[in-house]
Amino acid sequence: MSEKGVTKLTDAILTFYLYAFAGWIMETVYRSSLQRRMVNPGFLSGPFLPIYGFFATFVIWSSSFISNHSWLVQFFWFMFLSTLLEYVAGWFFERFFHLQLWDYHSTPFNLHGRIALPFSLLWGILGL
Repeated sequence: MSEKGVTKLTDAILTFYLYAFAGWIMETVYRSSLQRRMVNPGFLSGPFLPIYGFFATFVIWSSSFISNHSWLVQFFWFMFLSTLLEYVAGWFFERFFHLQLWDYHSTPFNLHGRIALPFSLLWGILGL
């Protein structure tokens, strides 16, 4: 692997871990404030939520393809990308690990409790 390839791989790995950690912080603050007690939202031993790392990595990778489009097109792309990622991840963990990491059943406009419109809109904003 060339030096440039190693640099790109290193950047992708660091981006993934940085945003997985940032997502963990954001989810911890959000869920802890709702439940009025400290909540660890992750399923891993460490302070990481991989879905945030994957989303950020996909956003950065795909930004080069859509950067010439309006912010509205980018918003909808990021919303679609995140919603697809969240649905597939939710399905995967429920199907193979019998683990429900989030539950949107009580949130309006949800699909199977795995995705919900208000959170998809939020993910779109985070992508921008």
